[in-house]
Amino acid sequence: MLNKKNFLFILFILSCFVIAQNTMIQGIVYEDTNKDGQKNEQEPGIPGIMVSNQKEVVLTDEQGKYSLPLTEDCVIFVTKPAGYDVPLSKLQLPQYYFLYKKNPYPELYYKGIPITEKVPESLNFGLYKTTPKSNFQILVLADPQSERIQEVDYVRQDLVEEMACSDMAFGIVLGDIVFDHLDLWNFHNPVMAQLGFPVYNVLGNHDVNYDALDDEHSDETFRRNFGPNYYAFEYGQVHFLVLDSVHFFINEKSKKHDYEGRLGHKQLTWIRNNIKHVPEDKLIVVCMHIPFYSYTAEGRRDYIADREELYEILKNRKQVLALAGHNHQQEHAFYGIESGWKGENPLHQIICAALCGAWWGGPLDERGVPLSYQQDGVPNGYYIFSFEGNQYTSTFKASGKPKECQMQIHYPGATLTQKEAKKTNIMVNVFDHSAKSKTFYSLDGGPLVAMENVYDKDPMAIHLYNADSGSHKPWVKATKTWNLWKSPLPELAPGVHRLKVQTIDQYGRTFESYRIFWIK
Repeated sequence: MLNKKNFLFILFILSCFVIAQNTMIQGIVYEDTNKDGQKNEQEPGIPGIMVSNQKEVVLTDEQGKYSLPLTEDCVIFVTKPAGYDVPLSKLQLPQYYFLYKKNPYPELYYKGIPITEKVPESLNFGLYKTTPKSNFQILVLADPQSERIQEVDYVRQDLVEEMACSDMAFGIVLGDIVFDHLDLWNFHNPVMAQLGFPVYNVLGNHDVNYDALDDEHSDETFRRNFGPNYYAFEYGQVHFLVLDSVHFFINEKSKKHDYEGRLGHKQLTWIRNNIKHVPEDKLIVVCMHIPFYSYTAEGRRDYIADREELYEILKNRKQVLALAGHNHQQEHAFYGIESGWKGENPLHQIICAALCGAWWGGPLDERGVPLSYQQDGVPNGYYIFSFEGNQYTSTFKASGKPKECQMQIHYPGATLTQKEAKKTNIMVNVFDHSAKSKTFYSLDGGPLVAMENVYDKDPMAIHLYNADSGSHKPWVKATKTWNLWKSPLPELAPGVHRLKVQTIDQYGRTFESYRIFWIK
């Protein structure tokens, strides 16, 4: 006989079951063969796919089914496997996620994520099966950072028109998509869509909501537009790990918004849970805005404070490449034990040149686009990465210049007196310099002579930015760089001479440039 006490106990158990049911989300990852976004009976589930709530990571079972806790505001997303594509929006933005929000938050100037009124009984993700590719190319750019619509048009001319419909698997923007004005995404995204291939985006410090009060809500507008602020996907033999390296907070002293480079416990937990499902022979490519570290900037906003916790997670990986932006300077680094990296092979980090260069500053070129050389004298531009299996090569492309343009010869000038020639050094900026680069010069067809790598300010950057000018941001000044190579100009007879400069990059590729000059 069911008495009152037993009835209340059963009711309690049932209520706990309902609560438990409401704090879980489940669904199926399936092959969307007809690409209609709806799971039908004929479309099979896909086993072994990673699904996450930004903390836990689970694998789908043999039927493609998964189940995850749903106890806080989060993004539910899949890690796209190699051999599959995800649906794209009309703006070429990957659609692989579901935004979940249950906790209300004060309205932000730039809209955040609306409250989730209903969670689907089955949250399904459709993938499109494709022919697996081990060899592919991608576009990588850092800091487009448009502050006004005119600068979005510079992005059109300096990037999109050059790369539209090229044979790229996808593109990655390494943060600072815009410069604080988040409504400019409404102009930026349609322009970028004209590239004709998918574009993944990284959160930068200028992509956050500055009227938020904490880190969790500072990226709501980003998530509303682009999806999770950290995520992963695979292509070929490469696992791309896209991270949020911007920790937003209100400074206790100034009472104003502030940020630092930090990943945080929750994101590190997700990385650990994600990486354990990645085969060891895959190349790991870490994509972030603020770099692990940089020789050009050492403030708390310019490096990731808890990077060694990530190093610990990745230490058993034989191949790790890290891509970052933020500094508006080009920099290659090969980190080893002395830098805290514990892996078998060096960690290669590239701080990519900014597409906006020196924040779209400097004199205008013949198109009406600012020259905007960076403070290190490197032209604004972007990178093409080529992958063959788990191997890669990177190629810097200066915007508006031929792909062969990989250096700038500063000295000697076009005409010198014999007296000037005796005091002149050959000086060249090798744009994509690394510690593995070698640079030589040859005069009038003579033998190659090794040049000296020097840490100094670029002469052209000094000329462009160290004078007072209304054509660039007030903080822009020439800064020291390791991209410079020099050698004393040998004694030469009066007349016309031909200087050849040759550089060999870390991959063994050779690039050359010439200067014809006259000694009077």
